[in-house]
Amino acid sequence: MKLTLRQVAEWVNGELHGGKAARETYIYGVGTDSREDLSGRLFIPLIGERFDGHNFIAEAFRRGAVCCLTERDIKQHNNFKIKVLSVREAMLRLAERYKASVGVKSAAITGSVGKT
Repeated sequence: MKLTLRQVAEWVNGELHGGKAARETYIYGVGTDSREDLSGRLFIPLIGERFDGHNFIAEAFRRGAVCCLTERDIKQHNNFKIKVLSVREAMLRLAERYKASVGVKSAAITGSVGKT
């Protein structure tokens, strides 16, 4: 995966923050776990029943994230951000657009017997 932040922002219907440099900056993958090495990646702060990935954005940047998606105004970080209405929906849009861009085909297996 190699995408500019401008392209990511367009694909997820988000607002890119970070000035002119942000538009031409590349990401080389995505990550959702701030405990991992996120060098060159977009951090996606997932929201669950007992956690909110937005609380780990600072750690993601310390671990090398280039940019993060966010549903909130996070002014304390001077890093590149893409503001979206829903992180979950943005992640789904990004996956859908990336999949279409590389021409991957999908197959679904249904039924209740023999899939494992």
